[in-house]
Amino acid sequence: MNIKNKSKSSLNPRFLLASLIAFSLMIISGIIIGLIKQVGNFDLLVILIGALSALVYRRIAKDFSITVGILSVLACFFGLLIVECVANFGVEGLLVINNYGTLLNFVISEDLHRVSWSVYRLLALLIAYSYSRVV
Repeated sequence: MNIKNKSKSSLNPRFLLASLIAFSLMIISGIIIGLIKQVGNFDLLVILIGALSALVYRRIAKDFSITVGILSVLACFFGLLIVECVANFGVEGLLVINNYGTLLNFVISEDLHRVSWSVYRLLALLIAYSYSRVV
């Protein structure tokens, strides 16, 4: 009797489709949430980035492997980076590469010390990791 778990292959079509949809959705939702953050300081909305990333990987990839969780966290981090770039520099700021370096320096030196800022981002990453895998 030969038992193989073919769902463990990392390049199955559902996995690639989930990655494509997740990163596309992170771009769109990152721009929308970034524009909302420009109007008011709604830090709680960044948790939606993690929830959307987890939802896409959970519904489409349907796998329990740690690869799904890690890719969900990477998609969430990508979405959080887009949110902060749009909130600080506007939508046209996404096209300037130097803005990302400035943004990361600003986050490390200034925003990391605000407890609420850190908690919401870490909570979004935790949600993206823990809810992306199907049990």
